[in-house]
Amino acid sequence: MKDLRRIFPNFYSRRLAYAGISAILICSIVVPVFIVYLRKGPRYNNTQYGSASETRLDLMITVVSVDSVALKSQLSIDFLPLGNLVTEGKLKLSDTITVNFLHKSFTFPQNSSSILPSGEISVPFYEGNRRNYPFDVYEANLLLYAFIPNTNDDIVVPISASFTANVQNFEIFPVFSVQNELNTISFTAQRSTNTKAFSICVIILMWALSLGISSLAFQIVVLKREIQPPIMALGVSMLFSLPALRNTQPGIPGIGCAADMISFFWNMFLVAISAIGFIWTYSATWTRPPQEQPSPSELTATLGDACQTSFNQKNRLIL
Repeated sequence: MKDLRRIFPNFYSRRLAYAGISAILICSIVVPVFIVYLRKGPRYNNTQYGSASETRLDLMITVVSVDSVALKSQLSIDFLPLGNLVTEGKLKLSDTITVNFLHKSFTFPQNSSSILPSGEISVPFYEGNRRNYPFDVYEANLLLYAFIPNTNDDIVVPISASFTANVQNFEIFPVFSVQNELNTISFTAQRSTNTKAFSICVIILMWALSLGISSLAFQIVVLKREIQPPIMALGVSMLFSLPALRNTQPGIPGIGCAADMISFFWNMFLVAISAIGFIWTYSATWTRPPQEQPSPSELTATLGDACQTSFNQKNRLIL
């Protein structure tokens, strides 16, 4: 501080220096966090899974949404037949292809266009509970099997699959496996790192506010610090502001989740007790203000008015 006063003796120059230093500190925190956010995009690809045969069916699977309330995810699927599945020189399917998922099946007739339409399926989560927010984890399985229907025996179609997810506030982790020609994609959905970090920051902020007002209430109630009327409004207004602050957490469910057990319930309790302490202390220590005694000049003026009134009344009686 003294060095800045020596370097910038002018008052306005020091204020500009303070503003510049503050801007540098803010940028040194905000810019790296923003860069990490951009690089930490919740996008995961795996294009190495499946058959490398020239004749195969490529599947491009994309997670488009995660519904933690209904416990299901919505997937979009693109189909691309390759090799002998397509008639040479024509954009036609050489055979009927059926792609069977655990939750839905798609059939593409023979001689239909090889540019297959996209499909959508809804995959339920078999495990997960949003009451664990922001540390809730959801798991699902996607089974798929492609074949060419045949009167004697179905002909299995080799599959190559890519899995992509780009869902806001969620990270998706897929695991591929195959057993007895049945392809399985198990994927886990959990809150993104950015969501968890923001939720934890909100929790810390609510604790800081509640502990701050609790320490003020302790000073007023126990240490007999003087209380001013505006302080009572502080406690009551914070009771209404904490729920709004809690709801800024992205995707947070109704009251009763893990984040509430960590902070919100206790914060509301501390703020409510503090507000009651403010009001009770102010009411208990209030004393009636003493009546003001009239000054000598006011007494003289009042006595003179009384004498004048009495003199006027006597004159009326004489007349």
